[in-house]
Amino acid sequence: MRNREQCRLVVEEAKAHPGLQRQVVVIPMLWQKAYGFPSPLFWGTVSVLLALLVRWWHQKRKSTNSVPEKWRCVGELSELTVFPIKSCAGISLEEAECTECGIQTVSDGPLKLRDRIWNNEKVETVDCGDTAANWLSKYVLNQDCGLRLGYYLADIMPRRVAAEKLKQCFKTFKNKDLGVYSDLTSFMLMTESSIDDLRTRLPPHVSIISRQFRPNFLVRGSLPYEEDKWKWIRIGETAVFKNVKPCTRCVLTTINPDTAIMEPKREPLRTLKGYRQLTDPAMLKVEGSSPALGIHLGLHNSGTVRVGDSIFVEDE
Repeated sequence: MRNREQCRLVVEEAKAHPGLQRQVVVIPMLWQKAYGFPSPLFWGTVSVLLALLVRWWHQKRKSTNSVPEKWRCVGELSELTVFPIKSCAGISLEEAECTECGIQTVSDGPLKLRDRIWNNEKVETVDCGDTAANWLSKYVLNQDCGLRLGYYLADIMPRRVAAEKLKQCFKTFKNKDLGVYSDLTSFMLMTESSIDDLRTRLPPHVSIISRQFRPNFLVRGSLPYEEDKWKWIRIGETAVFKNVKPCTRCVLTTINPDTAIMEPKREPLRTLKGYRQLTDPAMLKVEGSSPALGIHLGLHNSGTVRVGDSIFVEDE
């Protein structure tokens, strides 16, 4: 009878304190030790354990995916840029719609500019025709052919699927966060203060501008590298994002977007590698030695954003 009473007490304690849920697993062992066979109390205990585990799972899921109720302002949106073609120049906007397919222009026309075309994996696209292909080939390759221009039709074309190793490493990253033809997501945020701090570390002859880093959202008014720790971000009144991973940097940051000339000593990438390397072993395995500057965002609530909008983060 003493063991039976112990079982009952553990069940009651687990009901009152979810943090002790794991202790419920001792009940079946206690019962079998005392009586040698399953009983109504045994199966009741199993039911309680399952109910508590489900409750815990729902609470954890809610805390991870629920939009914060409290926000604090950390700055304002100073620049808003869409990059319609992979590795090509961006277009500055005053306002834009944030959709699951990424940033797109605000217009009533049938075709809207969206963020990025990706050329390192097989993706479906609608060919824009020979006229566009010939012009692009002549401008980039100085020949009549070699490049084609594609357009994504959101209503009929499939979305990409993220690599499992990426989702395992970055727990908040979901398939729906992938951009259409971008490297990863179609929302990348940086802060002016982080770029300003980088400038102080560069050799005197090296100058940089924000467009070298190709942010969709540039924030003014926050502290340097503060964005690394932001979990939830709201721009204006409706558009809400989650920080899904650091933005690791490649050689494109060494090219001046106005002249298309590469910095001979690979700056600012060289300096970034000196102090912005990832340190988490799991991230290093996925990202390699690339330094990080800025954050990739996944869209949670769609909306229209405008230059000058306040930037809010979760108030913990």
